[in-house]
Amino acid sequence: MKSKLLLYASLIIIAFNSCSKDKSNISSAATSESIQTSLTTGSWRASNFKFQNQDHTSKLNGFVFTFDKAGPVTVANDLFAEGGSWSLTTHNTYLAVMFNIISQHSLEVFQEISGDFWDVTSHDNNTIEMRRTITDSPTTDYLTLKRVQ
Repeated sequence: MKSKLLLYASLIIIAFNSCSKDKSNISSAATSESIQTSLTTGSWRASNFKFQNQDHTSKLNGFVFTFDKAGPVTVANDLFAEGGSWSLTTHNTYLAVMFNIISQHSLEVFQEISGDFWDVTSHDNNTIEMRRTITDSPTTDYLTLKRVQ
């Protein structure tokens, strides 16, 4: 009887240890530093912006995002620049970027990306993919930034 109990206990321990965690959650300190370093090196363009199941990428065409380590962000095109802030934080086990871009030119697109957590789902030195799920909304929004070459 003791040997059966030991066998069951061993199987349970093995089962728990063999469960893998979701690797898509980006949550390590090293990754936080690498995301911050990536964002604050060079400039970025939005290559994908889906808002409420609609493709809004064209609203960001021509805009270049420049992130400063201290928190300011500038979004500029050939005509004008908008300013604001950004931060990197943890949200639901993901590293998340939060934007607060204040549009002096009443551009709705900056309201659409500001004020919520954008969970970083993938990143490398040239691409940062993010998603946002708002509790009261049945949709998931997506924002992808690509480094300007």
